[in-house]
Amino acid sequence: MKKVTTLSSAAIALLTLAASVSPLTALADTTATSENTVTFTAPTTVPDVPNPTDPTEPPTVIPSQPGALAVDFASAIDFGSHTLDGATTTFAGAVASGTTGDAGTPILAWHDLDGTSPAVSYEITAAVTNPFGMDGATVTYGEGDLINTSGSDATATTGVSTNGAITLGENGTPATVIASTGALDGHYVDAFSDVSLYVPVASQTAGEHSATVTWTMTNAV
Repeated sequence: MKKVTTLSSAAIALLTLAASVSPLTALADTTATSENTVTFTAPTTVPDVPNPTDPTEPPTVIPSQPGALAVDFASAIDFGSHTLDGATTTFAGAVASGTTGDAGTPILAWHDLDGTSPAVSYEITAAVTNPFGMDGATVTYGEGDLINTSGSDATATTGVSTNGAITLGENGTPATVIASTGALDGHYVDAFSDVSLYVPVASQTAGEHSATVTWTMTNAV
């Protein structure tokens, strides 16, 4: 005898409903937006920075000048006291003692914090603007080592270049020390390898002589 299975009317109705329901349709993706902003301004007051040539802790601090783009500091140089001998013409210089910002290595310091895009191009020149008064005298700054002194992990000197050793004469002709073409914003130091003074024997006269070197940053844009 065959076994006959019967379904209740409720079960039949449920099966009929399931067969009639169409497949689910995928919902469209939804999005929302949020705005994020940041503002940078060129500084009017510039913080002093540590002298990177000073191994002591805390290091000597280089005083900064106001403005977004400026030469901050250049070392005063002492060429010593010498007895005239009729032969010596070249005298080694040393950083003048007691000068704020110095740590024994002759340096030039400047900053570029103007935040322009494309970056500003500039150059720094040096010239004797108040001479020793000794004909033929020249001051030579040895080739420098560029250092980014901005702090944190900033070490790049991309876009900044030195002009090698420079020699400055009594006639005041400027020499290019630094050239920047699209450098990163930051604080920089050019640490010179040495500084020397040349004076022909015939121009060496008894007494104290002094000269002023002026360092000028020119915006080339």
